[in-house]
Amino acid sequence: MPSSENGTVDAAELKSAYEDFLTTTTAPADVALGFVACSGPETRKGLERAYRASAINGFGFKNGKYSGSALYSGLSLLEHSCLPNARVLPDGDSEGVLLIAARDIAAGEHVTINYNYGEEPLPTRSERWLRNARRGFVCRCELCEDPTERGTYFNAWYCTTCKSKKVKSIVTLVGAFGWQCRVCKSSGPSVDPAVRELEESFRSLQASMALHPDPIGEDGQRLWQRFIDGALFPKGPLHLTNHLVVKARAELLGLGENRYPKRHREATTHKEGGYLIEHCKRLLDVVVSLHPPIDGYRFQVIVHHFGYIMDKIMMRRRHGVQSMRRTANCAIDKLEKELRDLHAEIRHIAVSRDELKTMEFLELQSKKFL
Repeated sequence: MPSSENGTVDAAELKSAYEDFLTTTTAPADVALGFVACSGPETRKGLERAYRASAINGFGFKNGKYSGSALYSGLSLLEHSCLPNARVLPDGDSEGVLLIAARDIAAGEHVTINYNYGEEPLPTRSERWLRNARRGFVCRCELCEDPTERGTYFNAWYCTTCKSKKVKSIVTLVGAFGWQCRVCKSSGPSVDPAVRELEESFRSLQASMALHPDPIGEDGQRLWQRFIDGALFPKGPLHLTNHLVVKARAELLGLGENRYPKRHREATTHKEGGYLIEHCKRLLDVVVSLHPPIDGYRFQVIVHHFGYIMDKIMMRRRHGVQSMRRTANCAIDKLEKELRDLHAEIRHIAVSRDELKTMEFLELQSKKFL
């Protein structure tokens, strides 16, 4: 494990996470030694190896009788990637799992899955490294090795030491433990203090919204929008695709870490409808880069986008006036085309049982509009 301190990835946490992995796989081996006839060093090594294989490559399952972790002869050999080309789903009520391609896979290309699928859907680089350290390895996938994170600069920010306030220079992350500005050449081993302050503000607001009676109501939307406005350049050091801005949009829409409702909150005015659609589009632009095409979180964002467009069509049809009928019809035609495109995408990426049920529900609803 790396030993640098106070970097863009917290090395102390990383070391602690790796030590936890060693402890959680060594302790059970000690207990298991008491139940086997042969308790020599080779037996101990074999038990440790078995527990570590289960911790890294096991698939959790739960049914009415028991729960646990299972190793499969083929699936457990798949490699990890933070941007995988395949997806694992439970096979109904059995203990089996299904492997589904998340995008086109070239001949000879290794099949990869995300070992941490189902956790926070928009993890930072530090969070990804910590998750993997808890499984005993450092990830070297396409996303982790790309300093721009597929052009999103998800974990980067605008340099605050550049003399010109008008210059928009996004710093480049150097490995996991530093950054450098391409314009003024300043660099550092840790996240900018202004960004750290925004991270604390984000966590504080997220915690307060978890206790709010209507976290995605107008009041919640206003608080998250205020955070975004204050964080974005030139008021703040962040750009549109920085992880804090993206996560704030997700929280505003009810698609953040807490995932409040399964269905989106219906807009009450044309202005609010357009506002929520715009936030969905901006969130989806980043999700498309950081997630594979066949992906559960990407599906959720598209479903929300679909719902907001249905709301807007319904409002336009309901409130269209005679003098503006031609303009209203043009706007409705444009929205209906967008709805058809989203409908086709939903049909393409829905693979899990819940996703297929959602797709069927949306198909019934969309018959009123298409």
